[in-house]
Amino acid sequence: MKNRLLICLLIWALPFTVLGQSEAKGWIKLADRTVGFNEKNHSINLLGTKRKIHKLQLSSESGNIKLKEITVTYQGGNQEVLKPKGTGIITKNFSSLPWSLQKDQKVTKLEIKYETIGNWAVSKKAKVEIWGKPWEE
Repeated sequence: MKNRLLICLLIWALPFTVLGQSEAKGWIKLADRTVGFNEKNHSINLLGTKRKIHKLQLSSESGNIKLKEITVTYQGGNQEVLKPKGTGIITKNFSSLPWSLQKDQKVTKLEIKYETIGNWAVSKKAKVEIWGKPWEE
């Protein structure tokens, strides 16, 4: 019975893992940020030059966060607000489900609103990574 429960939990958690994110699979790291437990939002400048992104995903390397929303700003000023899929909770070594972004638009800025979860005495900061999957050109 315990084995079946464990297998069910592993199958359920599989889409949330960060295992799929690697440059070999087409994902590129857009940014990383260390966030404190008293901070509630961040404006993120992106790394690199690839900005035509069709998928976006967040992962946590340390600490836990509860994602509230992400505002994506595209070149030209258009904005899109992304709400979390599921509970929005991203725990250490896990990631969010990916979001689809507008086609043929260059992302210029991300603003992330979140709550930090956990005990500040154990882990005073969370390290968050933002991953993107570029459009094939």
